[in-house]
Amino acid sequence: MEKKNGHSFAISTSLRFKPNDDSENEIEINKNLLSPFSSILSPHHDQLKCYNDACVGTVDQFRKGYNCTFFVYGQTGSGKTYTLFGPPNAFNGKSLEDENVSEVFKGISIPSTWGIFPRLVLHLLGQSGVNHSSVIATAVEIYMDNCYDLMKDKQKIAVAGYGRSCKTSGRGGFIETTQVRRDSTGKWIPPSTTVTRPKTEGYEMRGAKSVIISDVRTLLNFMCIVEATRTSKSHNLNERSSRSHCVITLSIPSLSPSKYMLVDLAGSERIVKSGAIKDFTKAAEARNINTSLTSLGRCISALSSGNSFVPYRDSVLTMLLKQSLGGKCFTSVFITGTRDEKMSSETMASIQFGMRCARITNQKQTTQKNKFQENERRVEG
Repeated sequence: MEKKNGHSFAISTSLRFKPNDDSENEIEINKNLLSPFSSILSPHHDQLKCYNDACVGTVDQFRKGYNCTFFVYGQTGSGKTYTLFGPPNAFNGKSLEDENVSEVFKGISIPSTWGIFPRLVLHLLGQSGVNHSSVIATAVEIYMDNCYDLMKDKQKIAVAGYGRSCKTSGRGGFIETTQVRRDSTGKWIPPSTTVTRPKTEGYEMRGAKSVIISDVRTLLNFMCIVEATRTSKSHNLNERSSRSHCVITLSIPSLSPSKYMLVDLAGSERIVKSGAIKDFTKAAEARNINTSLTSLGRCISALSSGNSFVPYRDSVLTMLLKQSLGGKCFTSVFITGTRDEKMSSETMASIQFGMRCARITNQKQTTQKNKFQENERRVEG
């Protein structure tokens, strides 16, 4: 992550190209377009290389009390879910059997196909010098601009936050929840004088079920539920296409109140290419995905251009990412693409998105004094 000054950092961006079956019809990409990316991963690079290049540097920041975010962006079928989690059925009961284990990561034998999220959890669990033995995790999906808890039978939950008033996501838009107050004479008091802002203005999920991950088995159980309950369908461009954005939040309360958010964005798609235009439900899902990604793109463009107004409240996705984009957070953006000539316009759009992300500066600020650092100082004294 590029350091701007003592109190701000540029968002870190990485780019990974998916292997292309037709090597004769590959596009050439101008090297100048790739210069903003801190890491460029070729099709032959494995999952361990992706983790080491794009994510491992944030572990220490998270342990020191900084909020962190890692999200994956790209067109449908470009390898986002594979990069973040791994291939389909990578977390079933047989995944840790001897014939499937091909790598030792942080002292634990795992399949080499496991992605960034399981490696991050194992890395956090295996950290020495910290008096903790578990990670607290939540998992939700944003489907049709509503938030559902994957750990609680897809129960709908609220995404709430504070600006001049409190707003809660709900069907048909946002519901104003600011309380009406009156003085001793019964005269109405304007909300601008009564609504108090919290110390950290932003948005959060309310009511998401927390799950304890303490070892590789509980990690497997967690991921099996996520994979089984997340909305996905097949179409012409992707056999298992995610039809929702998946948001996983990690925390270690015994260490600090900081949170690590990982986001697997649904892929942008052209419904004519994907064939979704022939299916009403798939077409509606695709339009909603593209709309939310457009809202994200507007926020990225506003931040990269230095605009004072950023339209975070245009979608539930951008509400949740408010602190990650331009706020107090160490953010890593991972772009996936393909050199396939048929998908050249989509790949170039993803690269341009990553270039705009690289121009955004976040602020460096811890959530509070970190217990691990306090323990270190106590030992040194």
